[in-house]
Amino acid sequence: MRVILRPAAQRELRQFSPQVYKRVIADVYALADDPRPPGCRLLRDRSSRTWRVRVGDWRILYDVDDAAGVVTILHVLHRSQAY
Repeated sequence: MRVILRPAAQRELRQFSPQVYKRVIADVYALADDPRPPGCRLLRDRSSRTWRVRVGDWRILYDVDDAAGVVTILHVLHRSQAY
């Protein structure tokens, strides 16, 4: 699968410290190999394709389009802001 970062997600990633950035970006690109890794959750209050994966205190919110082979990263937020 291909990973696409939305502009909002790109802005959010730019604000991270280098250590947090490395950890989060590794998990973002790992979604290309496994878009539904262990521990991911389908969000109820969003579209039926929006998933969430935890990376420490951070949450990656993303959509999966299996037909097109695309994982779209919507947001990368602190857990207090993600919901």
